[in-house]
Amino acid sequence: MALLALPALIVLFAVFGVSVADSALFLGGLLVLAAPGAALVRLLRLGVSGLDRSVLAAALGLTSAVLVNKFARLAGAEPLFFVWLAAGLVWEVRGRIRDRRRPPGAVAPGRTERKGRRPSALALLCVAVLAALAVDNFRNARLQPDGSLRVNLH
Repeated sequence: MALLALPALIVLFAVFGVSVADSALFLGGLLVLAAPGAALVRLLRLGVSGLDRSVLAAALGLTSAVLVNKFARLAGAEPLFFVWLAAGLVWEVRGRIRDRRRPPGAVAPGRTERKGRRPSALALLCVAVLAALAVDNFRNARLQPDGSLRVNLH
């Protein structure tokens, strides 16, 4: 389903004057950031699937990437951000390979899926954290002569 939305997003970006290369770069970056989010959904054993899983993975991936990047920059360890992305990707690929080996409907021994309101609460927490980070970054912004904002990343 998400793959069907990609061409629609590229057309939408084109309407607003964004080139196809820039929109593809943005969507590729979003897919890369979703890998740690998908790994977190798997690690937390949230009982979601389909589109809910994709949206939650994107929200968790974006939030965790922003937090890891912010604290890595504060600590002066910028490569930690790329280690986080690589670790999330490896964990998710490892989990998918294990899922393919397991018979359909079977759950790993000793593991149960958590169901309930937790996934929606987690998505709302991601929105709250991103809003707080946006306010924090806006405080560190400098107004440019053309009216745009430039954010200090340190």
